Amino acid sequence: MLLVFLFWLFMLSVIFLSLWLRGRKYKRFWRSSYGDSPMEPLVSPLSLAVGNLISVAGGIYVSLELLCEFLHLPKPSDVMFLEYTLDPIALVSVWAAILQPFVLKIASLFSGKSKR
Repeated sequence: MLLVFLFWLFMLSVIFLSLWLRGRKYKRFWRSSYGDSPMEPLVSPLSLAVGNLISVAGGIYVSLELLCEFLHLPKPSDVMFLEYTLDPIALVSVWAAILQPFVLKIASLFSGKSKR
């Protein structure tokens, strides 16, 4: 039991030390190259859009998973597409996230509150 504890303590120490050294290396690199302030990443409209799409799809996926668990609904089996196995709830989530801007635009047209 003591050997197992010492083994895990050693492994966690090695992982922590590795992360600490990595962080020091990157911090030193940024300071030597760019002074005290690290270079800010460039934000493009495409990167913002992809991040938004993924976050919305992830939120829908988690909501659908929780709904299925709460209502004790059977989970649908995986779908084969070409040679890939896909989760149907994930597919519905991604498609809902892709269609969301179009649905919101149509809803705003019908309600008379057209925003650009």
